[in-house]
Amino acid sequence: MLTQQLLNLHSPLSTINTSRSDAVNIILTPPADLVVSNVTVPAVASNQMSFPVSYTVTNAGLGTPDVNNWCERVYLSTSPSLPTILFENGGWYFDYNTWQDYSYNDIDESTDWCYIMETVNHTDGLAAGSSYTINRNYTLPSFITRADTFYIVVVTDANSQVFDYQSEDNNTTASSA
Repeated sequence: MLTQQLLNLHSPLSTINTSRSDAVNIILTPPADLVVSNVTVPAVASNQMSFPVSYTVTNAGLGTPDVNNWCERVYLSTSPSLPTILFENGGWYFDYNTWQDYSYNDIDESTDWCYIMETVNHTDGLAAGSSYTINRNYTLPSFITRADTFYIVVVTDANSQVFDYQSEDNNTTASSA
């Protein structure tokens, strides 16, 4: 009842006085553009020793990121382009969402897959034209039981927290084989 009484206090839309303003020019803040480069790894790594990984993230955009926090994800991958099959917690995710309880040896050697080595949190923002370099040491996961060629693939802004406008395609870079 009270709702109906409140609605009766307002005029129908056809009787509301309206007017038009002049045009308003909207200027967008220049976006950031986070770019991964210089992913370096040694030519050979053994499953019995750690190996260094280094990469650089540069803000190639004209503006600063709209958030100060984002993360990079460092993957061990059988392909320089990030595959959609992810090995994690003793099983496989196909297309990153369908869980299959397979072991490493159940996947055909010709199938490309990746494994998250680490998620690196960044909390300091990044001014336009600035960059930072991350240096880490990793050990190959114990489930790797056969020799193969692997890449380290780094994805900055892995959770899409930074507005990059039309520049998301340069957030991922792989090491050389």
